[in-house]
Amino acid sequence: MEVLVFLWRKDLTNRIKILQSGVAGRCLAITVDADDGTQLVLINVYFPCSDNSAAYFNELGHCIGFIDGILANCSRNVIVLGDFNFMCAKSSPGFVRTNDALKAYSVFCCDELISSDSPCYSYVHQTLGHRSLLDHFL
Repeated sequence: MEVLVFLWRKDLTNRIKILQSGVAGRCLAITVDADDGTQLVLINVYFPCSDNSAAYFNELGHCIGFIDGILANCSRNVIVLGDFNFMCAKSSPGFVRTNDALKAYSVFCCDELISSDSPCYSYVHQTLGHRSLLDHFL
């Protein structure tokens, strides 16, 4: 079982509440009360590694269902963040399935907001020469 966490400064504890956690431990949602009274919902995710198997799409479906359930109840001021284990590209079946499920909520990937002149990666394996951007904000 995977276990996700959020870390925050102790003096913010009275502003943060755990909203819900996914049964498989791959998703965790909290609410954060801002100074101006706005409430922000953060959903931390750790999606399964894609192998395009039925088991992968089943587990992915649980994660998407969790996010959909939160968005259905509070579709404003929500950020989905974490390790999606896929590139946000139409060539990625995990991205396509996630994007299709969440587009009704006007959710979009924030990768293009990264301002960098050089390529950006969240995963680098020097020995194997692998690098990719698997961690995202939606």
